[in-house]
Amino acid sequence: MRTAHTVLDWRGQTVSASRQTNLLSDIPVLLAWGADDKTIPPRHQQAFADAVPHAVTVEIAAAGHYLHETASTQLLPALIEFLSTTTAFRYSETRWRHLLTHQDIGRIDHAAGARADARTPRLDRPQNRTP
Repeated sequence: MRTAHTVLDWRGQTVSASRQTNLLSDIPVLLAWGADDKTIPPRHQQAFADAVPHAVTVEIAAAGHYLHETASTQLLPALIEFLSTTTAFRYSETRWRHLLTHQDIGRIDHAAGARADARTPRLDRPQNRTP
């Protein structure tokens, strides 16, 4: 319960990961959400997708917050497709140490750590799919 109190108040969610989305610039991202999510409204997922333009997005109709439990048959095909068509992220401890200790995470110079397109192709975000 303590965790919920640190991120929620009477107005709803009080924290945002928007400053850290730049850290995902070269990491493959699958963003799946339920259209009927009452815990995190779909507009939050769409804002995240806008901030991480290479993210592959999947919106599942008539599903709520716990897709893996309540809509697994709709989620699984999207997950399998993502995993089978995505080049694995290549971790570099030096790069991550730099990124995580950078003074202004929100303004990271991605040119210094840009992905080599031959190694990790950009995942263009398709139109939201509803399996």
